[in-house]
Amino acid sequence: MRTSPPRSAALAACMSLACWHGPTPAPLEPVAVVPFDAYGGAIYVPAVINGDSAWLMFDTGLSRTGLDRDWARTMGIVPGPAPAAPVGPAASTAVVDTFRVGELTLVNHRVALYPLNGLSEASGRLQVGLVGHDVLQHYALEIDYRQRRVRFFDAARYRYKGTGVTVRFTADADRTATRARASRCDSRRTRISRCCARR
Repeated sequence: MRTSPPRSAALAACMSLACWHGPTPAPLEPVAVVPFDAYGGAIYVPAVINGDSAWLMFDTGLSRTGLDRDWARTMGIVPGPAPAAPVGPAASTAVVDTFRVGELTLVNHRVALYPLNGLSEASGRLQVGLVGHDVLQHYALEIDYRQRRVRFFDAARYRYKGTGVTVRFTADADRTATRARASRCDSRRTRISRCCARR
């Protein structure tokens, strides 16, 4: 049976449309790209709190972003009424007018006021504040140590497409926990808490 030229053209067009999946979606752009300073195994990002610049440490296991209470006092940030949820036995809270990290700006954001002098002495660097879970939970983060950049993505739209391994974790009680198994422990080279390690 012979197919007429118009019918052949229509059939070819339908087959082409069946194979076409639409335009290639544009890669997801980050909401913000923030440079960081790696010091002593920690990540510090530049921030601006109520117009004053400071370097803050990333702390993915900390429930509430906080500032050193002595530094906050010198900046005119005073403690306010306690929030409904407790933030810790040694911390009061305050509301800052603006809290900015890169292009991310939080307005009237409640922060904890921590005594960070001990952490400053232990780290060898003045600790002004910490960026915690209350801020980071809203984003998917890519930390690029080679370029010293943290990229913040919309968590609802982010899909990891790299070659690395995805590891689920739980953020609870100021800890970031993940399941792990040690297949071989050498006490001379590896120090693992016995209550956490499973053979």
